Amino acid sequence: MWFEYKSISDLLSAELRRRVQSNSRYSLRSFAHALKLSPGALSEILREKRDLSLRSVPNLVRALGLNAVEAQHLMTLAQNGKLGTPLPAKAQNQRQLTDEIFVLVSEWYHFAILNLLDCEGFDWKAEKIAARLGISRLQAKMAMQLLIKLGLVERKAGRIQGTREHILTSNDVPSAAVRAYHRQMLTKAMNALEQQDVSERQISGTGFAVDPDQIGAIKSDMIEFQNRMISKYGRGNKREVYFMGLSLFKLTTREKR
Repeated sequence: MWFEYKSISDLLSAELRRRVQSNSRYSLRSFAHALKLSPGALSEILREKRDLSLRSVPNLVRALGLNAVEAQHLMTLAQNGKLGTPLPAKAQNQRQLTDEIFVLVSEWYHFAILNLLDCEGFDWKAEKIAARLGISRLQAKMAMQLLIKLGLVERKAGRIQGTREHILTSNDVPSAAVRAYHRQMLTKAMNALEQQDVSERQISGTGFAVDPDQIGAIKSDMIEFQNRMISKYGRGNKREVYFMGLSLFKLTTREKR
């Protein structure tokens, strides 16, 4: 897996995301301690403001549990950074885009942050976002950096706002990321069923018999309905972020003949 990354920053960012996903309380300070780096130095390396010193490579090799071949690749990345030797731009950009889009789509709170931008009194601060969404400050901070890097958020006239220039297409999004996103939203729906007052949520459904040849048309109608709801209610005094999901799936298995 380590050979997929073309810079020290990309490699360490991916490892930090993996650790935070496993433990939402994991911190940048903990990661820096494991790598035997100062938190400030690690932060600058992740933001590509500082190169990794070659003498720090053995510490990273031990902390990440790399084998000899992987360790050599890490050393090469560190040397390239020191020498200012860029890897092929096309290959690097393509790989980087895939990784970042995967992270963007597979973690639910990225889109929630974009929705928060439309809420009154929104404050573009990691601690504020973390409190509103119930995530860690580090998760919020990494999400903010990714949204800016992908051009989904920009600063204009001193204010942070979402952009409409970047559109995710089906080719951009790995199916595994989409499945991961929907699993998270289904889990949050189950939690809402138990924890939120009925005045704050609506979870209902109905079963009916249908001609399977009509499923494509039903899916189109569901998408059209979602768009109508957003157009009708996505205005006015916006203070909270909601998620509306419409489910359509089989309850039966095909009869054996």
